[in-house]
Amino acid sequence: MTTPKLTGLVEKDDIFLLLESYKNNIELSSTLLEQQRQLLTKQEELIKKQDSACDDLKEVLKKSDQCAINSLNIQAKVLESQTLIKTDMLKDNNKIHTNMYIQLGCLFTIIISLIGLLITLFEKFSYIKAIAVKIGAVIV
Repeated sequence: MTTPKLTGLVEKDDIFLLLESYKNNIELSSTLLEQQRQLLTKQEELIKKQDSACDDLKEVLKKSDQCAINSLNIQAKVLESQTLIKTDMLKDNNKIHTNMYIQLGCLFTIIISLIGLLITLFEKFSYIKAIAVKIGAVIV
């Protein structure tokens, strides 16, 4: 078998085919370039939206931080108030205990005095009884 020999002549149809292929390649590259531009534009829009969302998130985080700080301040004030109330209650409790001890002391003093008075009264009644017996009076 013999190999065909290439001749140095290029036909006109071959050149037109080559130019048509080049033209199609340029159109395809132009289309791809336009699609890349559109993608870059959409990507820029997405980046702007993401930046806006990040700014919103930063604002929310700042407000959240402020809420946490306010909550801690309120909690500290409540704890301080509770401590003051506890201290006042302990003072009042001590005063009540002191008053109760004083009242119990007074009550015991009164009871002891009453016992002494009763003893004295019974002694006087026994004298009266003894006198009545000497006189001859009848005691019921």
